[in-house]
Amino acid sequence: VRLVRCWYTQRIVMSLLHFNIAAMSVACVTLLVGFSYRDTRWGGALMMLGVLAVMGVIVYDIQVLSARA
Repeated sequence: VRLVRCWYTQRIVMSLLHFNIAAMSVACVTLLVGFSYRDTRWGGALMMLGVLAVMGVIVYDIQVLSARA
């Protein structure tokens, strides 16, 4: 994580690696909780949400990396 300093603002710039670590951690925890409660209706919904989150991270990475080339 870098801190970009300007005369009028300070903001934290997140690299692609840090974004991937944070997003995949959230997605994996969602999958873990959903699998733990798979016998309930909301457990299945959490697993679907976790799978969509993992797919979203993959699509985002492909988009970012293909734009750099």
